[in-house]
Amino acid sequence: MGRYAAGSAPINSTGAAVTDPSTSVIIAELDSTNFQSSRNGRIYAVDVWVGGSTSQVWQLELASSPNVDSTSILEATTLRNGSGMTHQYVKKFKLDGHQRIRLRQPVAVAGVYEAKLQAEEIV
Repeated sequence: MGRYAAGSAPINSTGAAVTDPSTSVIIAELDSTNFQSSRNGRIYAVDVWVGGSTSQVWQLELASSPNVDSTSILEATTLRNGSGMTHQYVKKFKLDGHQRIRLRQPVAVAGVYEAKLQAEEIV
């Protein structure tokens, strides 16, 4: 169990509401170049919020590039949200080099979906 690093400001993701997203649409993303620490091996606690007009499966990924092909995915976690609800999850990531943490939907569905990521360095 880590504790948040003193003076570590939260880093907010990109993202906005998306209607009928395809599986290649990245709904929210954190790029490691925006993080305060450029040192490899830093651990971040990431708060994840996902929601939508219908229930959905989400894929939270640690990736080496903006490509959504399987070769860029270093780690993947499946999350779910209920219809008309927003759920919050927390996951820890160790970042090495230029990597990204992102959310997308592995199955295309109709509806409006929104997601947000917020990372804080932990020690």
